[in-house]
Amino acid sequence: MGEFLSKNPELFRSSKVIVVVASLGGGTGIGSINMVIDVCADYVGKAVMAIVSLPNPHIDENINAFEALKEIVPKLEEFREDTEGNSYRALENLIIIDNKKIIDEHIQAVEKGTIEVNLSWDRYSNYKVASVLHEWNVATTLESINRSMQRTSKINYS
Repeated sequence: MGEFLSKNPELFRSSKVIVVVASLGGGTGIGSINMVIDVCADYVGKAVMAIVSLPNPHIDENINAFEALKEIVPKLEEFREDTEGNSYRALENLIIIDNKKIIDEHIQAVEKGTIEVNLSWDRYSNYKVASVLHEWNVATTLESINRSMQRTSKINYS
């Protein structure tokens, strides 16, 4: 992957941030997210943000997610240096999405009649994720909020 990125730098030239998205249930996402974060941070030279989704409760998948987060979360405090002496954070932001919470909220909203019955949980889930991204985008573009956010934890949980 690093070779591909180093040969194709124009793909990310106009990007200000690279968003890496993965599910932590135990398949491809969990096996590659740490490498993808590292490659993007080290070879592309752009800020990296990760969005990960927790699996529905199941002992094996929960263990997989926990093990993956044990490797991802420390990257928020890990500073690296490039060949020119510039310092950068391995991972700028982490958003953790709890699928079970979103499913439960959807069921309750349908039962209470606060959303349309024909709004499927996956569309509702997309809305919830888009809302988190919108809030993050607004907060990080406001200078006064941005300065206070830099002093707080970099983990957002929805």
